[in-house]
Amino acid sequence: MSTEALAAATEQAAQPKVEQEQPKARQRPLKVFKPASDLFETDEALWLTLDMPGVTKERTKITLENKRLSIEGEIDAERYRSLAPLYSEYGLGHYRRSFQLGQKIDPEGIEAQMEAGVLTLKLPKRPEVQPKRINVA
Repeated sequence: MSTEALAAATEQAAQPKVEQEQPKARQRPLKVFKPASDLFETDEALWLTLDMPGVTKERTKITLENKRLSIEGEIDAERYRSLAPLYSEYGLGHYRRSFQLGQKIDPEGIEAQMEAGVLTLKLPKRPEVQPKRINVA
């Protein structure tokens, strides 16, 4: 090893160590709950309601794939981080649930509305499975 290379290696070795920044403490992940739901049937549609308190429409994700309707709702946890509840009857967390749709549902006509933490979905029936009244001439 040349004198210059030895001097450079010694200089590098003599430099003080720089402490690496420690990763921030991981925050405990929020729980995921299965939202309570109700299902109603009319002649034209099925109506599905899910209770997801704390979830806004912007934080709601609904997908349909292979006749599986998947619903996810996320709360804004930052709103709750500074609070220290004195008493709590329900846990804080996100929501996730899925449903397998039958043949009588028209997937193109599904509608959703979120209001005050309650998600309501209209699952319209295909026209051929809806009851028809036949008039007598």
